[in-house]
Amino acid sequence: MNPVRQGDYAARFEVAPGDNWAKGPIRCLVANHNTHEREGDDHYFAYSMYFPKRPADNTIWKLDGQSDVYSVDPDTSAAPHAVVTEEGGLKYRLLTGPAHWNGSTWTGWSYYEPGIPLLATVPVGRWIGIVVHIRFAHSNGGIVEVWCRTEDEGWPREPQIRRLGIPTLQWIPGFENRVFGYRNDPRISSDIYTSSLYVDLGLDPGIDSIEKTEVVYLDGYRRDTTLASVMAEFP
Repeated sequence: MNPVRQGDYAARFEVAPGDNWAKGPIRCLVANHNTHEREGDDHYFAYSMYFPKRPADNTIWKLDGQSDVYSVDPDTSAAPHAVVTEEGGLKYRLLTGPAHWNGSTWTGWSYYEPGIPLLATVPVGRWIGIVVHIRFAHSNGGIVEVWCRTEDEGWPREPQIRRLGIPTLQWIPGFENRVFGYRNDPRISSDIYTSSLYVDLGLDPGIDSIEKTEVVYLDGYRRDTTLASVMAEFP
């Protein structure tokens, strides 16, 4: 019988050896391209996840950018916000701010925290609750807060992750701007800001093939404007 955290159903995602996708690395995802998180928005995201066995490295949840930013260069295609399993633990990935130009190519994002710890070890056979709060800003007016708990444990009094006064969206500096002392790509005449984001949920190993089957169950996904409203929906 499939595990369910609340209600009648949970979504089951699986990737297995032999899976492939013509457009790139294998993945099993559900996406809503019309959530349109953008500059000035302030949202709380909440959901539960369940791993029936120890997970390999995967992206479980992410807010991805539209093509206005990621089409500039392959190195600018990383999602700005993500919850990932990595090295047996659960982490938050934060890649935001202006893209970094090294004099000849884009090399990532100026605000770079690719593996902020949430859980040292992902529990097997127990539901994990996640709440993510983001105030969306290209400038240093953004906020990121993340709460995490394992099934039947209390929520922490303070978020395990808190970043205040940071950029929480990505942008590409134009030729007249400067990042870290370098003049930027002359093909880009003016700054390009992220128009909006969208949500992906499921399993994204980020590689072309895997050796073991991976499974995750996700339940109760929601977005709202207050912490109390998303917390109220957890069992």
